[in-house]
Amino acid sequence: MKYPIFFFLLLFSFSISATGQTNPSARSTPDPEAEQRRKDAAVAFLRETMIDVANMRTLENRISFTSELAALLWYHDDKEARQLFGSAVNDFKALLQQYDMQMNAVGMPSENERSYGPMFGEASDRAKVYRKFRTAMGVRQQIALSIAEHEPELAYNFFYDSMNVLTNQEFRKQMESNDANFETQLLAAIAKTNATRAMDLARKSVEKGFLQQHVELLKQIYDKSPEKGVEFAGILLSKLKSTKASEVSAWPVRSLIDFGESTIKSESSDGKKKAIYTRAELRDLAEILAMSLLEGESEYASPLSHVETIQRYSPGRAAQVKAKFQDRKTNGGTGSDYEVAGVGGPPPPPPPRARPSGERSGTVEAGPVEKTEEEKLLEQVAGISKSGLPKDERDRIVAKSRDIIAKTEGRGKKIMALGMLAAQVRKAGDTQLATDIMRDASALVSTNPKNYQDFMYTWMLISAYSQADPDKAYPTIEETILRLNDLISAFVRIGEFVDVAEEMIVDGEVQVGAFGGGMLRGISGQMNIADSVLMTLAVHDFDKLKNVTNRFDRTELRVMAKMMVLRTVFGKKPEKNLDAAAMELSEEGF
Repeated sequence: MKYPIFFFLLLFSFSISATGQTNPSARSTPDPEAEQRRKDAAVAFLRETMIDVANMRTLENRISFTSELAALLWYHDDKEARQLFGSAVNDFKALLQQYDMQMNAVGMPSENERSYGPMFGEASDRAKVYRKFRTAMGVRQQIALSIAEHEPELAYNFFYDSMNVLTNQEFRKQMESNDANFETQLLAAIAKTNATRAMDLARKSVEKGFLQQHVELLKQIYDKSPEKGVEFAGILLSKLKSTKASEVSAWPVRSLIDFGESTIKSESSDGKKKAIYTRAELRDLAEILAMSLLEGESEYASPLSHVETIQRYSPGRAAQVKAKFQDRKTNGGTGSDYEVAGVGGPPPPPPPRARPSGERSGTVEAGPVEKTEEEKLLEQVAGISKSGLPKDERDRIVAKSRDIIAKTEGRGKKIMALGMLAAQVRKAGDTQLATDIMRDASALVSTNPKNYQDFMYTWMLISAYSQADPDKAYPTIEETILRLNDLISAFVRIGEFVDVAEEMIVDGEVQVGAFGGGMLRGISGQMNIADSVLMTLAVHDFDKLKNVTNRFDRTELRVMAKMMVLRTVFGKKPEKNLDAAAMELSEEGF
């Protein structure tokens, strides 16, 4: 039941973002006074959203949303944002203490206590408290991610300090086992601004065991400070040398060797950065890799894929590994065909995907490449809005474009193409023609969407309207949200019916923290592909866009939608090209 509900919580963010077609860099120069008025209105909107959050039913959700609001408020008033973060942190610690006392009160599990299924069997008091604790761990990540957006080290300190309120050893053990991966994410965020501090903090993390995430962290530190990167690489090597071979995971070591080799190549080519390892140290790592395979209980599907790496530094060990796993395969073990053949590397990659019509190859060709008709037409469409183009010529290009679009397979591609064409025509000043083109796009969309695909086509139309006729985008969004409300309500009711243990829905409210803390950040951070459309609508009429978010019946979605709009005004600007995002979507068949 988790995924349908999760999908609909994501739907608003994806709806507006799915087909953004305008590169943000192409926007006209903003009016500073208008932008300031918009930010002032957004601050008032943020405070209005705080009221919505305060009215949410569960403390876990209130804490999660408050921390995200604090991250957004930081762009306007960092002092007030710190106070808001402080309130969320204090509430969270009080929540943890409450669960800690409850778990200590129920004691150890009884011998006849059994696990319960999703629909049958009643959860014990102990199981209920444990479920709440798991949700709280997601909330903890949510708070840390929100703080890390502005002060990664402060987030890291909170992440560890929050553990100190626990006295229940089972809770502490669970928290520690789940922290390793997330901890390295926070350390990587610190490394972007302070490599020395990140390395100092990472020492404690490495003591618990060497992970693949430590290799990624090493790359971050090395990129920021090669000297500190070399020092941290030495810490990792020392840890591996002191760890039993049977307890070492092969793939992280292999990744460390690969990265070490790449830095040697870089050092020899430009000499600006010192390599993290000498060849002798790489030989030590290859020995560790070989022994982890020979002495450990190998869970790897392809242990022989490491043979080539080991061969470069220790042919004898490589022969041992090869003999062991080839013999295992011969005697009925598992393995792939390329392992049986003794090939050292991984299986060959799949054949390259056929490139779309008109796409340039990366190879150097002898002569000039003739442009396709489609490419020539695209260039002409892009030039429609340029001054000086005669009306007859513009009409000819538009007519030919509409004819090609009409013959294109797939409603989604037609809607996107018509929207792009209408936007160019509108920029050229021909509002009536743009309206006619958008009428063609609108005819492709069902007025009574019944399934996921119907809704996606509606969202594509909304995106097209945002560029070609923004005034029509707002009522279309509102109408679609009103249709979605009943559907979402039905899904939540089904969720309550199935979720007898209240793992996902409590008091009729979907628990955001139950998704591991990443869902809220993922939704409010969708601006990587939604920025263009949302910003266009916000600039055109911020009040209308703000009012659209209030059309959601459920508080969870209403607040999420508001946060998306707020992040458009306050947050960081996107890095992803929207044209690429639209192309990715079209290749999925929409």
